[in-house]
Parts: sequence; C-alpha cells; structure tokens
Amino acid sequence: MQATIDRDNNIFSYCQITIQKLSTASVAESPIKEVLEHAGVTSKLLDTVGAIVVDSEGRVAASCSSGGIVLKHPGRVGQAGTYGCGCWAQNYGTGRAVATSVTGCGEDLIKTCLAREAANSLIQSAHATVAINNTIRSFLDSPFLGKYSEKLCGIIAIESESSGRGEFTWGHTTPSMAIGFMSVGQRIPKSHISRLPLGAKPGSTVIIEGTPV
Repeated sequence: MQATIDRDNNIFSYCQITIQKLSTASVAESPIKEVLEHAGVTSKLLDTVGAIVVDSEGRVAASCSSGGIVLKHPGRVGQAGTYGCGCWAQNYGTGRAVATSVTGCGEDLIKTCLAREAANSLIQSAHATVAINNTIRSFLDSPFLGKYSEKLCGIIAIESESSGRGEFTWGHTTPSMAIGFMSVGQRIPKSHISRLPLGAKPGSTVIIEGTPV
C-alpha cells in the first residue's frame, strides 16, 4: 500500500491518478523498488494499492484498488467497490480531517466496514497510533469473523489539520506491508516494508507505526 502526501487542490483527481499508476506499475517502476529488492521480493505481482492525499489546507481524499482473491466467483465485488469498506475520507468543519485505506480479505473488510471504523476511531482519539491499534483489535475480535483463525488486515491512515500538518499511521496483522509516502518538500518518496516481529503469528499479532507529515 502507498500513501501519497500532496499539495494539489484537486486532491481527489490526484488520488485517482496515483492509484492508476501504482496499480499498473511493475516492481521495476515502483518507488519501493530498492526496498523490495533488498527484502528479496522480485515478483511483479502487486496486490491491494491504497492511496491517501492531503492538500495545503488539510483536506483529504482516499482511494484503493484491490487485487481480488483466488477462485473468486464471477461478479464478486470486493472492498474497493463497497462504501466505507475499502477507503474513507472525511473533512470535518472543525479543521480536522481523516482518511483511511485498507487491505485484507475483501469479505472480512466488508463485514467489519474497516475503513470507516478506522476513520471514526481516529476522529474520536487524541492519538492516531492508539486509534489504529484499537480498530485492528476490534477487527480481530469482531463477531462477524468468529469462525476464522487467521484474520489478516492492513490500514494506512492520515489525520490532518487545517494547517496541512498531520500524522501518517499504518498498522497490520499481515506478515508484512509495503509503505511509501512523500510531501512537496521531498524530491523522492520514502519507502518502508513494515514486518511483524520474528516468530509473531500473522492474523493475531498487530504492529502499529507512524510518522508526522
């Protein structure tokens, strides 16, 4: 997943363009190419791509593109095409704004409305890392997912202020999740692969990280 911090007034259009470019790019064209090569990842197959943008006034937009699942039925609609399940962006009149984009099994994300729940948790919490951690813990404990022993998800989130400053936070229960971000003050994107600790069990262990933007 990738989060892009930009200062373009037409932020939703930029978000759509970012998704289109990332969804069609090979690893060789990706801004996380060096990180992937260092981690020994050489496959050109990319999965879910999520993007978040913020303009100079702190307004946000979010989008996502899903890689689908194996053996899916014809006509299946995943989280990317379902309201509040794949991504969420909301600009509040108080000067605060939040945006999220999520990854995981589409059916699980739809049952829990994970993107919207993450955004609601962010706006109600004073700390973004606490909000995302609570959201993922609620996802793991959801009665709608009770029969599954391994519950995989990932979230990228932005909480922005009217000044344009904010915090970019991510969390996941998957073994790893690729992150990229940049602002107008940077010449190239920063990239990072977030990984669960050695020996941790995917689907039940949560890792939360973040950075100011």
